[in-house]
Amino acid sequence: ITEIQCVAPSSNDEIEISLTLVSSNNKTYTNNSLQFNYVDCNDYSCSECLTNTPIGCLYCGISCANGRIECDESPIFDTCPKLDHLSPTVVAANVTSNVYLYGGPFANFSFPLTCSFETSDNPIPWLSQSVYLSNSSLVCDSPNIPHSGDFNVTVLFSNQPYVPNYLHLSVKACKDLVNCDSCISLDICGWNMVTGTCLPLAINKEAFRICPIISSVYPPFAAIYGNETIEISLDHPLNISSPENNVWNCEFEDSSANQTVLTKASYQESNSTFSCLLPPSNSSGSFVVRLLVNNFQVTNFSEIPIILVDCAISATCGHCKSNSMHCGWCLSENRCSTKSLCGDFFALSDCPEVNLVTPLAGDSSGGTVITLEGKYFVNSSSLSVGITRSIKSSRNILQNTNNGTANNETKFASATFVSSSMLTAVLPAFSPGLVFLGLYFDNNPYTVTSVRFEFQQNSNSN
Repeated sequence: ITEIQCVAPSSNDEIEISLTLVSSNNKTYTNNSLQFNYVDCNDYSCSECLTNTPIGCLYCGISCANGRIECDESPIFDTCPKLDHLSPTVVAANVTSNVYLYGGPFANFSFPLTCSFETSDNPIPWLSQSVYLSNSSLVCDSPNIPHSGDFNVTVLFSNQPYVPNYLHLSVKACKDLVNCDSCISLDICGWNMVTGTCLPLAINKEAFRICPIISSVYPPFAAIYGNETIEISLDHPLNISSPENNVWNCEFEDSSANQTVLTKASYQESNSTFSCLLPPSNSSGSFVVRLLVNNFQVTNFSEIPIILVDCAISATCGHCKSNSMHCGWCLSENRCSTKSLCGDFFALSDCPEVNLVTPLAGDSSGGTVITLEGKYFVNSSSLSVGITRSIKSSRNILQNTNNGTANNETKFASATFVSSSMLTAVLPAFSPGLVFLGLYFDNNPYTVTSVRFEFQQNSNSN
C-alpha cells in the first residue's frame, strides 16, 4: 500500500493539524507525522483564490468560496473580472446616455452589478444599475450632470469592488461650444441653426453635423453704390423646418471701412440659395458675407470676396474699359457700370461703333433714308443719329469725350432699330457740305467712331 485517503475534521478556524497514521487497534502505525494548515478561502482576493484552487478554493463570480458547496448556483470563474474598455468615451452633459463596459467575465446575478462614476472633486460617486448583456459586456446609464467633467468608471457588487481597475469617461457640456465648427468637433453635439446653440444630439432633432459653407457668391464683383442683389449658395441645403418663420439676414463686412452691415435675406425653396441686397460702400475694396438666422450665425464669413469697383468715375466707354477689369459699358444706359446692374446690354471688352453708312450722300433739304452699320446697337428710343460738321465735334465723337454736351452745329435724327449691328434713320435738312454721322444716347455720344456723309444741294440720292 502506497496511498491512504483520510477525511480531515472540519473547522471554522484556520488551525494546524498533525497527521499520524494509527492502526485499527489504536496503535501507532507510522513512526513519523505530517503537518498541514487549515485556510479560509473567503479571505482571499480573486487572484489569491485562483492561486489556491488546488486546495479547494473556487472563485464564484464575486468572492472566493471554500469549495463548490459555498458557490451554490453562482458561476465559477477561472479568470478574475476586469474592465478592458468602454464606449463611448465621451458623453454629453444634461443627458443620460448608455455606456457600454467591456471586459469580464461578468456574472448574471439576480442582484445586478452597479456602475460607479467617481470624480476627484466629489467624494460621493454617481451610481447606476447595470444591465447584463453577456459574459463580456454590461451597459449602464451615465450620470446626468449639468457641467463638463472627467470620471473614473468601475463596477461594484453590494457596494464592494467587483473589478480591480477603472476606465476613463469624459462628460462634455455642448452648450459651452459657441460656434458650429467647435460644436461638431464632438460627435455627441450638433449645431442648431435656428437658436444658434450647440446641443446634445440626443435632444436636438434639428441639429447639424456639418457646418454650412458658402460655396459661391454671385456676382463676384459689384459697384460701390450698392443695392445690387447678391446671391449666395451653400454647399448643402439647411433643411430647416418652417424657414419662413425665421428672420434671415446677410451680414457684409466692409474691408475698407472695417465694419459690418446687415441686410435682409430671402431664401429659395431648396434652402441652399439665398439672396440679399448689397449695401453701399464709400470706396473700392471688397465685401465678405455670411448668413444669419434670427441674428445667429449660420455660416462663417465667405472666403470668396465680392470685389467693389467704382465704375462711375469713367465717363467714356474707352476709359471705362481701362479703368477696371470688372467694369463695362452699359449699352442700354450709355454709362460705365457692372454687368449685374446693367443686364444683357453690356460690352465689357469693346465699345459701340458705327462703321458704314449707305448712301454716302443725300439731299441737303432733308428726307434721305440712311442705313448705319456697326456693333453693339440697342433698341432704345433714347438712341439717335447725330449730325455734325465741326472737325472738333467729329473728334469728340471719335473719342467719346463730349461729356454729354452736343455743340450748336449738331442736329439729331431718330434712329430705328433693325438689329444690334444695323439702324436706319431719316436725315433732317442740313446745309450742304461734308458732315460726320455718329450715334447718340439721350443726346450724349454713344459710339466711339463716326462716318463721313455729304449733304448735296438739289441731290437726287435718297
